[in-house]
Amino acid sequence: MSQRTQRILVVDDEPDMVDILQLYLQDAGYEVITALSGLEAIRKAKSMTPDIILLDLLMTPVDGYEVMKELQEDQKACNIPIVILTAMGDTHKDKAFKMSAKGYITKPFTEKNLLREIKIVLGS
Repeated sequence: MSQRTQRILVVDDEPDMVDILQLYLQDAGYEVITALSGLEAIRKAKSMTPDIILLDLLMTPVDGYEVMKELQEDQKACNIPIVILTAMGDTHKDKAFKMSAKGYITKPFTEKNLLREIKIVLGS
């Protein structure tokens, strides 16, 4: 029996960042879904149930915290692990973990650090 490719939802309102993440993740063998806004992220997380979500915090009009809150209230999406990917340093780390984040990566990051954090959170 072959194992299904793990699916990652990448959420960032900066198209260049989404492109970089998509490249890293596809090269590592993941299936990538992208969302350029919080609203798009909520819709795709609920309909496509990814294995993990990489989520930027600073987005408008719906920020990463609102995305986490919305997904926590959804029976199907509440168990999807979320890794925060932010340029805000560690200042929001405690709040993110209290709100259910399973990982926290600050920008800039390396491909190696990103992939290591994803493997840890996915338990693979």
